[in-house]
Amino acid sequence: MTVVFGMAFIALTFVFLRQLKVLNDAEALLLTAFCAVHPIVLFYSAQVMTEIPFSALALAALVLGQIAMRRDARAGWAAGCGILVGCSVLLRVLGVPVLGGILIAAIVRKAWRQAAILVSFAAPCFFWQVWKALSTVRFIPSTGIHPGPGFQQTWIYYMSYIAMRRLNVGNLQVFKSMLESQVIYLLTHVPGFFLGSFFDAHIGWWFLATVLVLAAVGMGIIHLINLRGWQPIHFALPLYVALVLLWDYPEIQRFLIPFLPLFAACLWIEGRYIAAKLTTAMASPRSAFERSIALVAGFATVALVGILLWNFVANGDRRQLQELSSRRSILLGEKREAYQWIRDNTPVDARTVAGEDACLYLYTGRPSMSFIALSRVGAFEQARLQNDLDHMTDVARAINAQYWIASPDDSDKQWKSAKPFLEARLNQIESVLPKLFRSSAGHVQIYDLSCVRNPEDGACASADGVLFPVENIIRDQQTDFFPSAGQRATRTSFP
Repeated sequence: MTVVFGMAFIALTFVFLRQLKVLNDAEALLLTAFCAVHPIVLFYSAQVMTEIPFSALALAALVLGQIAMRRDARAGWAAGCGILVGCSVLLRVLGVPVLGGILIAAIVRKAWRQAAILVSFAAPCFFWQVWKALSTVRFIPSTGIHPGPGFQQTWIYYMSYIAMRRLNVGNLQVFKSMLESQVIYLLTHVPGFFLGSFFDAHIGWWFLATVLVLAAVGMGIIHLINLRGWQPIHFALPLYVALVLLWDYPEIQRFLIPFLPLFAACLWIEGRYIAAKLTTAMASPRSAFERSIALVAGFATVALVGILLWNFVANGDRRQLQELSSRRSILLGEKREAYQWIRDNTPVDARTVAGEDACLYLYTGRPSMSFIALSRVGAFEQARLQNDLDHMTDVARAINAQYWIASPDDSDKQWKSAKPFLEARLNQIESVLPKLFRSSAGHVQIYDLSCVRNPEDGACASADGVLFPVENIIRDQQTDFFPSAGQRATRTSFP
């Protein structure tokens, strides 16, 4: 399905670029090729995730919305647009600003009948999402024991992004820091589509190139509006960006894939405009100083264009993508060995904790959960990250899991600063669990969770301080017991 939607996204990119009516076919094909083989598009085209399907549906709705939201447009076009944007809303809440952008375009054009049809077909999907969000926010399943905070926030992460967002805000100061970070990510990631990793080692040049490319994209959007007027995608973009800024997630580029064709077209349009102005300035009868300034600006423009072309062909992101693909391919073979062991040696209702819980379920049919969903507050408050790490076994205990699957990529899904702490804590937990399985190359293991399920067992006394450090600290405080040096080291190994 991802491949099919990926092909649709590429085709729609070409249709969208032609629809702008400021690019010829050769330019539209060139920019379509850029989007098709962009590292971000390639990466998410290889994931069982909603990025590419959502991008295809959102872009299809915006393309059709340009035609359907006219006063003389047929009702069928508006209905089709409503169905497409409704499907995008079902995939992601980010479909709502796409719907809003198309609706605003209809209102500005006074296409009242088309707007009513659009809303009629999209509204059921919108209200279904609202009902689903409201119905899952408060529900916490009953477990055999009191569920710890690690399980509660992981369950909320599974069930409701809205509730998880409220949990992650923490306080006003944290929210302010998150918003500032998101703005910085946005302003750097949009130019990052074109600059890649070229300037990673040169912060000064990176800053200059980022500002220039960001300014060029922004001016290109303004020129496009002046040339062709406001289109649904122009109204949708600010609404979309506002919602992205409110969701604290540093990888903003994955959310901006539907607008990559727009950014590429606007950068091309502005680059073409600047090149024409510089050529005119150098060819016209001006003073030597003015012509020198134009010549320097021309050389700088050519250099930036050369960097963009080099980044497109041979940047570090593509090498990293190839290396990641190779590592994942090798690791998947070992994970399949572990999945085969689970199928052969466990009952069908055996519960497992795994970093890639969805994959484990798809390969084995066994119910599974991730070990924890870290709170993003931990990126700004070290104490919160430490608290999450102390509760790493809450999920396994609450669901009465029998097995823990460990893999070298278990910490890869977390933000960069949390990875070393999470990896160290995982190694710590796994060091005290009995090993049941080891893959052929030794990278994937399966551990027994008897001590997590029955910590009162005498054989688990030595592991108890590692598996449940918070409970031990509370018990020590209640009994006025001072832990041994080894136990203290376990509890204070994370600053």
